[in-house]
Amino acid sequence: MNKRLLPVGCVILTLILVLFVPFPARVNATLSGARIKRGAAVNDISMTLKGWRLRSVLRGDRLSATLSIAPFGADSKQSLTLPAKGAILGRTGYRIVFDRYSSSQNGYVVATLYFTGDFSQMLYCDEADGESAYVAYSGGNADAQEVADALRGGDLKV
Repeated sequence: MNKRLLPVGCVILTLILVLFVPFPARVNATLSGARIKRGAAVNDISMTLKGWRLRSVLRGDRLSATLSIAPFGADSKQSLTLPAKGAILGRTGYRIVFDRYSSSQNGYVVATLYFTGDFSQMLYCDEADGESAYVAYSGGNADAQEVADALRGGDLKV
């Protein structure tokens, strides 16, 4: 009798694992791009995203990574490194929304990271630097504003 229950137990255990345990996928993307201000590329940047994409059937995908942008802001010597953690939203174009501390605002601001499924294109925007967006992509012949519009799903207006 116990030999008949063994396959049923294996099937139940497999279902539990598939439905509830997230499957990690390593993310390690370093891309070059531009800081966009009022529709024009202002200066070249480098954007790095390192961490994990956690794929889950029932709970949805999550991103747990570290985002680095250099240079960041109007000062070309400044860089930004922050944790990019949150639920991945979207079906074709993806994004996560998270908080980051802004010393210029003296508080937390909402930040959004837009990206493609293979992380070959990324766009970073936040409330503290509302005039600028940071877009990075593989393939040097693309226009930064066009990539940003495609990731955001429309007119970026920065």
